[in-house]
Amino acid sequence: MKTIYATVMIAVFLLLRPNVIQAQINQTQLKQVCLDNTEQFSITSKYVEGETYLIQVGLPIGYTSSQKSYPVLYVTDGDVLFGMAKGIALEGWMRLGNDIKDIIVVGIGYGQGMEVLLNKRARDLAPSKDTIWAMGKLYPNAGGADNFLKFIQYELFPVVNKNYRTKQDSVSIFGSSFGGLFAAYILFKQPELFKRYIISSPPIIWNNKSLLKLEAEYFSNHKELNKTVF
Repeated sequence: MKTIYATVMIAVFLLLRPNVIQAQINQTQLKQVCLDNTEQFSITSKYVEGETYLIQVGLPIGYTSSQKSYPVLYVTDGDVLFGMAKGIALEGWMRLGNDIKDIIVVGIGYGQGMEVLLNKRARDLAPSKDTIWAMGKLYPNAGGADNFLKFIQYELFPVVNKNYRTKQDSVSIFGSSFGGLFAAYILFKQPELFKRYIISSPPIIWNNKSLLKLEAEYFSNHKELNKTVF
């Protein structure tokens, strides 16, 4: 009898416990979580008509107490990739093990939610439209990479370099998917803009593999491409 009673009491306790936790949460004022050593601001572009970009800047630990200048990593799709890149580069185990040098991480995003991100990223990151690949038909607004690149080069770079202590000869870019296609496009279009390229999962099939044609065109006029590519 005692065994049955104890079992029943344990079961009741487990059933009621989630409600108790929920009541405690409801009674406590929740606070917004902010990323340490991070600043953000907006830039309205004249090259990408009608677009205001949300820029997030992750600073290395000790930045404010030092006079050092730092390499910069620019991250496209900042709405979803900035937090990950900052966490790995500035706070993760690789940083604690001194496998990564102190850098500044700059995320380029929209700050308007996932639906806006998915709609606008093809416009900004794809160098052209794609009317051949079935996936290309889902992005009729694609093809504005040159305008987005002008935004980065002529509007974002000057603001970051003016307001933060950057090593302008040590600048990198990281992009994934369409962002990887964009980074690879810059590599062959204007390679001098970045010293290092982190290119993740670029859809090389895009627009009948036009990226490979751009690569061939580059090497028809150059003997080498002295960049670091991951």
